[in-house]
Amino acid sequence: MRYALLGLGLLLWSTCLDARAQVLYTTVGADAEAGAQSNPYLDPLLGEWDPTADPRFASITPIGAITWDTPQWQVQAFARTRLYPRRTETPNPQFAQGGMGAYRLLSSRWRVGIQGGIQRYQLNASRDTGWLMSSVRWAPLKYTTITLAGGLSRRMVRTFDPAQKQTSALGTLSLQSWLTDNIRGTARIYVSDGRAGTSAASYGGTGGSIGVRLLLSPTVTATVRGTAERLFTELNTTTPREQVDLIGRAHIGVDWQATPSVELFAAGQGMIGDVNNTDVRDRRVALGLRYRWRTTLYDATESHRRKDTAELYCLSVEGGARFRVRYEGDGRPYITGDFNGWELPGVGLSRTQPQGDMYTVTLPLPTGRFEYRIHHSPKEVRETGSNPDDSNSSPSWMTLPSGVPTTNDAFGGENGVCVIP
Repeated sequence: MRYALLGLGLLLWSTCLDARAQVLYTTVGADAEAGAQSNPYLDPLLGEWDPTADPRFASITPIGAITWDTPQWQVQAFARTRLYPRRTETPNPQFAQGGMGAYRLLSSRWRVGIQGGIQRYQLNASRDTGWLMSSVRWAPLKYTTITLAGGLSRRMVRTFDPAQKQTSALGTLSLQSWLTDNIRGTARIYVSDGRAGTSAASYGGTGGSIGVRLLLSPTVTATVRGTAERLFTELNTTTPREQVDLIGRAHIGVDWQATPSVELFAAGQGMIGDVNNTDVRDRRVALGLRYRWRTTLYDATESHRRKDTAELYCLSVEGGARFRVRYEGDGRPYITGDFNGWELPGVGLSRTQPQGDMYTVTLPLPTGRFEYRIHHSPKEVRETGSNPDDSNSSPSWMTLPSGVPTTNDAFGGENGVCVIP
């Protein structure tokens, strides 16, 4: 496994050298979270503690990532670790994870990728896992994607017992589809099979989930996220059993962008299930903040951007980004993008002069990379936010001028790219 991960690293490095890069940027930050969980035994790390342990928790998660974007490639490497400062065990409980991946856009409908990484759960003994996966994503419809992934994983518990080393093959098939502008349906199935050490004991299983996810952006700085899903798992172990574990889970969270670099969040989650013929319930609430600092290390598109004020472009300003476009039609142009969940009609641009044809808007965005599109919509879309797929209310997307950084989306369109250092 270690040699496979090394080979992946060399492949990604050679990709970076050969690719005609657009943007190279890095992200560092930390998450701080505190709350209570009624059943801490269900936490993937804390689960080895007594189920009657103190339900209160606090954690700090430093993170770091570097991303290389080109018109056809995205290459990323990341690392993060989660610490529990309230715990008194020695060594302190810790979760650490690192990985890298590369994704190639073959066309507007097809994307291939390869990713790998390692992670460690440390609580008295260490549990190490490494994985290497390849994936193919297909977009058969405008708002639907199907992803097939497969690869190998290796798990080892550091007890110096060869039987504790487990190698398995894993395959997954997932479906995601936007049912409305704000609701996305998801479904996933997986199959795994493996061996434990040098013994003939096998383990693995099948499982899957089906659910819906909600994304609302009532304001530019606030986001509401919700998830409801049903999960099932059937394990194959050295002691076969026919019991299928069933779990229902719901999650709701609110994020607020306090500053371009700081986001506050509150979240609640509930779970009920039948696991190994045992009734399992859990409630979890948490408050916290996320800090992210992003900076652009290299931007190959900067020298190719046209500085003509008659053309559309984004400009990094204090506290966000300013967008500007020339428009001479009826009404006014609107901008939408991943900063507001692609919600229509988006944010309206305003004239810079009473009788002029130049429109502008300044958005309080954090540092990072954003994709966007500009449109001038029919009146009913602007006033009611009706379904953009309705032929009577579809927005008219404006063609981005040459010299503006762009990228292809998964549905055959072309999005503008704005990078805020």
